[in-house]
Amino acid sequence: MTSNLSVAGQSCPTRQVFLSWQKQGLQYTSSGYGSKIPSSKQIFYANRWRRVYVTCFSNSGSTWVQVGGQKLRVEDA
Repeated sequence: MTSNLSVAGQSCPTRQVFLSWQKQGLQYTSSGYGSKIPSSKQIFYANRWRRVYVTCFSNSGSTWVQVGGQKLRVEDA
């Protein structure tokens, strides 16, 4: 199933691609918190599929993609 997310004000298609540890039902870290946690989502931005990452501490998380060494925030379209 594809949906749209927004990067830098541009609506982009997404897809879900699970990593091996996600298929096993595991977490990336034992606490569930971290600064660069890979999600199962990928977004098509700047002519390629990019992994969406999550920065999560406490009960709040933010989503982003890395493009040319910069973090760009991902939002609902």
